[in-house]
Amino acid sequence: MSSLQRAHASGPVAPGVGRVISQRPCAHLRAIPGWQDDIQVAALRLAYKGAGGLGRGDEIGRLMADHFPATFISMAQLVADEEVFGFEWDRSLWPPMFQFGLLDLSIRAAPRLVRAELGEGFDGWALSTWFIEPNLWLASCRPIDLLECQLQAVLQAAHADRFVATG
Repeated sequence: MSSLQRAHASGPVAPGVGRVISQRPCAHLRAIPGWQDDIQVAALRLAYKGAGGLGRGDEIGRLMADHFPATFISMAQLVADEEVFGFEWDRSLWPPMFQFGLLDLSIRAAPRLVRAELGEGFDGWALSTWFIEPNLWLASCRPIDLLECQLQAVLQAAHADRFVATG
């Protein structure tokens, strides 16, 4: 089990800071359904801010259709084909934007390779947090920060985390 999965087992993780969010909510938050999810998504958005942020899947899909009208594949199909990943929140898919080229929304190879190495044991939320959490296999660096300069090291960390998670 990875450190991220151990933390999830003990409580919600604050992405980018590598610590568990307190399970004891303020009294006024207990009455708000889904408040923990909202806090976790806000933390995830903050963690991805420097890497392009998070996007709404339907909006990205429309932009991709504009850029690639002849070869457009829906966002749902891209997720199903494991070309990109994201997580469900507020009735929308939220893929991290670092998976796409900044100029043309092409799908970047490095995130796709790492996602494939992590395997099916990681859902969209686990993948989204894995890339921005400090990783012990990477000397506590975040995988997203090393994608361009040390892809092989990130792939090895993904392989190790998959092995730890799945045995």
